[in-house]
Amino acid sequence: MRTILYLIQKEFIQIFRDKAMVRVMIILPIAELLILVYAANLEMKNIDFSVVDYDNSINSTKLISLFDASPFYSFVDVSQSIDDAQKLLTKGKVDMVIVIPNSFSENLETGNNPQIQLLIDAVNGTVAGLVNNYTQNVIGDYNIDFVLEHYPEVRNNNEINITYSFWYNPLLNYKIYMLPGLLVILVSIVGFFMSALNLVKEKERGNIDQINVTAIKKYQFIAGKLIPFWIIGIVELFLGLFLGWLLFNMPFEGSPWLILLYASIYLVCVLSLGLFIASISTNQQQVMFFTFFFFLTFIILSGIFTPLETMPSWVRYVNIANPFAYLMKVIRMILLKGSTLADIAKDVVELIIYSSLMFFIAVKSYRKTA
Repeated sequence: MRTILYLIQKEFIQIFRDKAMVRVMIILPIAELLILVYAANLEMKNIDFSVVDYDNSINSTKLISLFDASPFYSFVDVSQSIDDAQKLLTKGKVDMVIVIPNSFSENLETGNNPQIQLLIDAVNGTVAGLVNNYTQNVIGDYNIDFVLEHYPEVRNNNEINITYSFWYNPLLNYKIYMLPGLLVILVSIVGFFMSALNLVKEKERGNIDQINVTAIKKYQFIAGKLIPFWIIGIVELFLGLFLGWLLFNMPFEGSPWLILLYASIYLVCVLSLGLFIASISTNQQQVMFFTFFFFLTFIILSGIFTPLETMPSWVRYVNIANPFAYLMKVIRMILLKGSTLADIAKDVVELIIYSSLMFFIAVKSYRKTA
């Protein structure tokens, strides 16, 4: 144990001597967290649209005014023909074109199934789906208002009243959903990338040969490399959570100690993975290549942007080897749902097994020559 403590002391001295590494580990992740919370947002708040109004009636004008008055839509132009509107759509100047046929008002007044055409830029399928949903809601509201205005007897009909509530995120604040996920990624940068880079730098400089000729065992060496970055990762995690609570009103429905427990196991896993990559690499370029490949794959499959339930079934099996997916899921459960240890017991056991396996692989892969 004393040997490991000496190695930890040596690592901290070495880390804080490198001012660039300290800035990357502390300042950069926090700055990125504050920026990406606003940038990583799938909400549509500025939908540019154009109108082709062949009807030119009071009813069509009222419908257009509803879109123009909405904070989600920005009126761009009234096109004279569909061809002109399509040119705007092709050039990316509008996200949507509303085409109102000349029979719109007549069919609306007579109840003869009035129709409206929507042309939506679907290069980004997710954005197109959101634009379509928003627009359908506006048209639906217009339709209800028209019916109630012209057929007041409908008000007296029996209706099914639906009441609903949004659990865990009642205001549908996207920042609350994204912040824990971004925090997982930024903490993982320290654990995954910096630990591997730190080890391979010693290889390049030849400093590691002085340790290799000593009687230090391989597990002591790996533990001495792992624990300092484990401590830094825990500090960064709680610093990020504090900033989330202070600046974004992040709820803490669950226990912070439970987050500490799970994050502690998680960091052992990603640190061991980083040290394993460094052990099989000979220079910083190789480390950067391997970490970039794994990091990008883990982020995309972790569920930060797309729910895991919507991914193909084979992805769920791949995610068994994805450490990001473990913490991404559990930190949201604890923070937003208030999940207890009983709720995440299965996840804890799985991560303990995974972390133990990765630590064992990291130790075995390190080549120590006497």
